[in-house]
Amino acid sequence: MFRAAAGGGVGSAAQHSQSLEAWFTHIPGGLKVIAPGTPADVKGLLKAAIRDNNPIIFLEYKAQYNMKGEVPLDPDFVLPIGKADIKREGKDVSVITYGRMLERVMQAANEVDEAEGVSVEVVDLRTLAPPLIKRRSSIRCEKPVKCYW
Repeated sequence: MFRAAAGGGVGSAAQHSQSLEAWFTHIPGGLKVIAPGTPADVKGLLKAAIRDNNPIIFLEYKAQYNMKGEVPLDPDFVLPIGKADIKREGKDVSVITYGRMLERVMQAANEVDEAEGVSVEVVDLRTLAPPLIKRRSSIRCEKPVKCYW
């Protein structure tokens, strides 16, 4: 496993502000890229990544280093790699996000719901998988989040 700081917006200068997840997910051979959006997801996915025998890049967004949130105290708390999580239920529109943008999307979803009455579902990918677009042309999703290519 390789842990890497990612993202900009914290005054790290150009050479330290890249978001390389798109490049990492296009590396052939099954490289897994993890991009958690909450402190609890960091704990659960980091433990899963350490236990996984496959090559993994674990992205830590610099803007999230000071993020506060609940973290399970259970020493055996582990989240499955490759499974998205519905962070907010909604019926009008779905927004799919990951990593640092989760916090901003959740805020926007709440604001739109309060101001316009639009019920926004927020899906956090948590794990970015290599794209399979060459072999599949459409995506169909069901709840709980199961996407079929």
